[in-house]
Amino acid sequence: MVRGGGRREVEIIFTPDGDGTHSAELSIVSNDADQGTVIVALTGNGVTPLRSSIRVVTPLGGTHTMNLVPEGEFIMGEALTEDSPAILIEFRAPPHPVFLAAYYIDRHEVTNELFI
Repeated sequence: MVRGGGRREVEIIFTPDGDGTHSAELSIVSNDADQGTVIVALTGNGVTPLRSSIRVVTPLGGTHTMNLVPEGEFIMGEALTEDSPAILIEFRAPPHPVFLAAYYIDRHEVTNELFI
């Protein structure tokens, strides 16, 4: 509820499905008869959802399967102790969050011979 003369901020997330630019309208109707309806134009770029796996054809005509690794955050780095090897002490990074976008990785080992 917003009192007379008040203001309220809202966040609207418009996530269209399917490739390309899409538009929509959001109508906000007031329960106060003296106030009109507010219409907000929305636009957004849709993206086709990623498939869980894809089949890839190599230049020599072979095929292999790649699996989707979903986007996400993980903790990278290592906390050091007195027993940590010297190489870790020299090149270490303290634990910190890292975010990776979704990507595909081969299901099985891939060699250069598959592509040459």
